[in-house]
Amino acid sequence: MAVTQLTEEIVLAALGTVKDPELHRGMIELKMIQDVALVDPRTVAMRVVLTTPACPLKNKIHDDIDAALATLPGAPKAEIKWDAQVSRTGSIPQMQQIEGVKNVVSVGAGKGGVGKSTSAVNLALALGQLGARTGVLDADVYGPNVPILL
Repeated sequence: MAVTQLTEEIVLAALGTVKDPELHRGMIELKMIQDVALVDPRTVAMRVVLTTPACPLKNKIHDDIDAALATLPGAPKAEIKWDAQVSRTGSIPQMQQIEGVKNVVSVGAGKGGVGKSTSAVNLALALGQLGARTGVLDADVYGPNVPILL
């Protein structure tokens, strides 16, 4: 019985069966799986580009990639570099863009003492734990609370 030599083409064909859980289209076709390379016969490296660093389906995608690779000779393991390509919403006027900032979330209220700073800090920390790079600007004219909360 001949042993099949693992090639990039064979790996790409197997990964072609991995579908985006929401779009139900192939992740190779959508260019969400990129830079596929054989590190060694037991390891396949790749970059997976998500639509948000806080993707709730990241584990499912990882499991689907592992399952696709398990069908190959030697059942190589995936070495995944996670990335995100967040599309702009267009809500910020083009002349007001800040270099490197893709999304802005504003927390506001017409009343003081309702937890705006607490909500903003908790939102930033939660997104940070999910892989997003965040920053907080506290524009409270009566005294910034963010340094106290952090």
